[in-house]
Amino acid sequence: MGLSGVMAFALISFIALSSAVVMILDLTGSIITIYKAEDIKHQVMIDQEDSKITILLVSVSSNILDVTLVNSGSLPLWDFQQFGVVVKYYANVNGNETLSVSNYNYSASPTAYQWTSENNIINPGSLDNIEIVLPYPPYKGTKATIVISTNYGSLAVWRGTL
Repeated sequence: MGLSGVMAFALISFIALSSAVVMILDLTGSIITIYKAEDIKHQVMIDQEDSKITILLVSVSSNILDVTLVNSGSLPLWDFQQFGVVVKYYANVNGNETLSVSNYNYSASPTAYQWTSENNIINPGSLDNIEIVLPYPPYKGTKATIVISTNYGSLAVWRGTL
């Protein structure tokens, strides 16, 4: 009885110790994952603070909006698929003034409801011309709004007359 009691105690102790080690390792892995997620979140917040764009000039020719941007932040901008471009304007649809508010997606060869960039990357301090293809030409002399948001979340807003 004495030996079997000692063996049972040793087995139970080994199982308890093994379970404790597994739980500690699992907890350590979870802590590392949380730390990495917080680090990524912090880096994204820093990138948002270091990203800034400004719309300098807007011109229109038929149904093409030419927009000149400047990257006034400290990060290069390049992930155009993640940019958000929204245009609100009064379209000339068969001679009628029609309000149009639409989202425009990036494309290397744009058609209606798409836009493209002159450059593949907008470095800090540099200018870029983007071309937004409207579905209809704007009605002359009407107000418009253009909102451009980068993949970092910074945005530029232009309000004026086309």
